Amino acid sequence: MFDLLGSLTLKSFDQSKGINPQGGKIFYVDCRHGNNSNEGTDPQFPVADLETAYLLCEHQRGDYIFVQDFWTLTAPPLTIDIEDLHIISLGGGNFDNGNDIDGGVLASIELTDNATDFELAGFNLGNDGSAMAVDPTGQCNRLHLHHCTLGWNYSCTDCIGFTGGGALIYPSINNNYFGPNFTNIAITAYFNTGLIFNNIFRNPGVGCITPFAGSFGVGIFGNQFFSAFADGLALAGWAVNLDATSTNNWVHGNLAGITGAACAVNPYNDDSGVAGAEANGWCGNYAGPALSAGPA
Repeated sequence: MFDLLGSLTLKSFDQSKGINPQGGKIFYVDCRHGNNSNEGTDPQFPVADLETAYLLCEHQRGDYIFVQDFWTLTAPPLTIDIEDLHIISLGGGNFDNGNDIDGGVLASIELTDNATDFELAGFNLGNDGSAMAVDPTGQCNRLHLHHCTLGWNYSCTDCIGFTGGGALIYPSINNNYFGPNFTNIAITAYFNTGLIFNNIFRNPGVGCITPFAGSFGVGIFGNQFFSAFADGLALAGWAVNLDATSTNNWVHGNLAGITGAACAVNPYNDDSGVAGAEANGWCGNYAGPALSAGPA
C-alpha cells in the first residue's frame, strides 16, 4: 500500500508500531469507516473524526495525522495547541480533493502560541461565510500551509487572517488555491518574515495579499492572480498591497490578469515611499500581458 503512495516517509514506516521516522506516531481518520474506539494507528482501523485523532497526538513528538476521508468538525474550530504536528489529506490529489475542514460559523483552524512547526496539506477550508478560514490567535511559528483550497467550495471572510495579538512568524504558504468565495482579503495576517509563493488567487472579494500593517521580510513570488472584469475590482493593489509601515518585503515574478487586454488599475501597490524609493523590493511582476513598471 505505502509503495503506491510514493512517499519516502511512508515507505520506512513500521505499521505494526505506528511510529514514523521522526519518532512520533501516525494516526488515521476515516469518517465513513472509522470508529473512535479504535487506536487509529492502523489505516485499516482508523478513528472516525479529526478531533479524536488530534487529541491522541502529543506535544513536540512530530506526530502525523493522515486523513483518508473527512469533512465535518464536531466542534469547530480545530484549535492547534501542540508543537510539531502534521495533518495531511490523502485525497485524490486534485486541488479540491474531497477532504474538508468545515468551520460552520467559525474558522476551520485556530493557531495558538504552541502551534509551532504545524503542517497542513490538502484540505478544503472555510465556513458559511461568517468568519475567516485560518485564524492565528497566537504567535504561530513556522506554519507550513500547502496544497489546500480556501474560500473555494466553502465561503469565508478572509482566507488567512488573524485575531488581535496573533501573528505568523516564518511561515511558508505555497501551492494553494484561493477563491472565489471569500468576501474580503485572501491573506491579511500579520507577518514576521516568511514566504508566500506559487499560489493561485481567483476572483478575490476585495484583495489577494495584503499583509497587516508593519509586516516585514515576506517573500511574495510566483503567485498568479485573476479577477474577472465583471467583478469590477478597481482598487490599486488588488493583487498585492503593502501599507506605509511595511518594510523589507520583496515582490518578484507574480502574474496578475483580468478578462480583457490589460488590467484597468495597477494590481500592485506600495505605500511605503514615493515611486522608486519604496521600503520594499519589486521586480518582474506582470499586470495583464505587460511587465509592470512598478507598484502604484
